Amino acid sequence: MAMTLAYWDIRGLAQPVRLLLEYTGTKYEDKFYSCGEAPNYDKSCWFDEKPKLGIDFANLPYLVDGDRKIVQSNAIMRYIARKNNMCGETEDEKVRVDILENQSMDFRNGFVRMCYTDFDNMKPGYIKTLPGVLKQFSDFLGDRKWFAGDKITFVDFIMYELLDQHRMFHPPCLDEFKNLKNLMDRFENSALFSASAPSTSTPAPNDFTKMAMTFGYWDIRGLGQYIRLMLEYTGSKYDNKVYVCGEAPNYDKSCWFNVKFKLGLDFPNVREFNLCIITLLSRFLLLSDLLQTKLLMQLPYLVDGDRKIVQSNAIMRYLGRKHNLCGETEDEKVRVDMLENQIVDVRTAFIRMCYTDFDTIKPEYLKTLPGVLKQFSDFMGNRKWFAGDKLTFIDFTAYELLDQLRLFHPPCLNEFKNLKDFMDRFEGLEKISAYMKSGRYIKGPVHNRMAKWGNKKL
Repeated sequence: MAMTLAYWDIRGLAQPVRLLLEYTGTKYEDKFYSCGEAPNYDKSCWFDEKPKLGIDFANLPYLVDGDRKIVQSNAIMRYIARKNNMCGETEDEKVRVDILENQSMDFRNGFVRMCYTDFDNMKPGYIKTLPGVLKQFSDFLGDRKWFAGDKITFVDFIMYELLDQHRMFHPPCLDEFKNLKNLMDRFENSALFSASAPSTSTPAPNDFTKMAMTFGYWDIRGLGQYIRLMLEYTGSKYDNKVYVCGEAPNYDKSCWFNVKFKLGLDFPNVREFNLCIITLLSRFLLLSDLLQTKLLMQLPYLVDGDRKIVQSNAIMRYLGRKHNLCGETEDEKVRVDMLENQIVDVRTAFIRMCYTDFDTIKPEYLKTLPGVLKQFSDFMGNRKWFAGDKLTFIDFTAYELLDQLRLFHPPCLNEFKNLKDFMDRFEGLEKISAYMKSGRYIKGPVHNRMAKWGNKKL
């Protein structure tokens, strides 16, 4: 039967999904919600219906395909892509897809924040730094036909829409980047309007190295802890490269900045662009100068032979594929994709509080936390692990988020027996238990030294 894609009557997060549905010849119906006009911007058409849909983490966009109800735009894109073999075929292609999926999210979030906040004041600084950001995407594309390689993947649809929105915003922005302009022309002239079809070839077997990996991150839990847990659980040989941020008031990070451009990593130079966005957002998000220095790093990274991977979720997916921890059935994969993106949303809000006006934000955060955790509890239900009967990489990510939250507010899980059982079950895994008892396990700090909470050793 035809799928249903629901979203606001705008391009927004749904346009790449629509493009992918059209390209793959998928039968679908658009369900549109309309936001009211100023000054109230009434959204009751969505909020009245939202609780009645029976959707986990109900949000827009959502996709309904038979009994499957999927939220989170990237989870929807991966679902459609798996149906049409558009997630990358070789391991190198899959790694490039994972990195770009998360990097494009960072880029898009900065753009959306500007468009929805103090646009006129932020625009000049954004335009000034935009060429440096686009150059990174241009360098990543290189002389490839598509971002992952010779064959189109779902991230090309995400990137097309993101770049198209930017050239609408600032028409000359792509003029200096011939390969990006050629990509846009290629996409418009072949991907959507020719008779070409998605690849139906058999995916290539995964190609993994067996030498010791190098994992680089700060000497905190942060975005690195769930990766360390995964490395330990899988018995992976790795060297833990630790970077140490200096103490107040300067929080010196030269140990990282002095080497970051020498490592050959894709997307190492996020500093200037993020500094512009964060500085301009400070009046809205209560960001201090200390936070401005925190959010500028492209850590963690993982080096495995010739592969150099950034973006923590891309690293987790890479390790997950190595050890068959990405879900086996389609339902399991969908659950992994949805929860991966939902965790990003929850974690981002938690980090923002911990690094900004903590004492002011904390009471409201505590008030809303039970509702957030109830969604996780409902999503887990009576399953052993979040995807089902078998452990997946998302359990590591979820464990670390929930553990940080109970460090922040110890009784937060008391009402959710299935989440408490999940935490006990995870900690009882033989290799996890051994790691947590070892001197290599980092109990704290949770966050870096400029944070308002979680910046102390435990």
